[in-house]
Amino acid sequence: MPALDLYIEKLQVTNLTTDGTLSLDPPLPGLSRVLLRRLYCLLRVPPISGARVAYLDSGAPVTIFPHKIWHDHFCWQAGRDFDELSIAGAPPLTGQVLGRRYTCRLARLRVAVELAGRDPKGDRIRLDSMV
Repeated sequence: MPALDLYIEKLQVTNLTTDGTLSLDPPLPGLSRVLLRRLYCLLRVPPISGARVAYLDSGAPVTIFPHKIWHDHFCWQAGRDFDELSIAGAPPLTGQVLGRRYTCRLARLRVAVELAGRDPKGDRIRLDSMV
């Protein structure tokens, strides 16, 4: 079974202590502090050369590829590299983060994506089908 050694990055968050924890007030039984870390790995799309940083959120319901990456770097095209999906009876997906509004496309990838860890010769996790 392949395994990845992930990169770990301390978050820059208000009220975060120097050791990267948040104190809970009031504390829960057996839990008074929460350690915050950002996990990431490298993302490759063979045969395109190079790798990009991919932040992991194991609890997220969707995977997001910024337009600059999927359009400008990977040059993905609808019908060739992905099939655009729609939600029955729903308008296009929109979102807002820190006052910036954006729209999203929902798609099923036709290309394989690989996740790689710190070791360039180490295991890779190939994702052949991703929505």
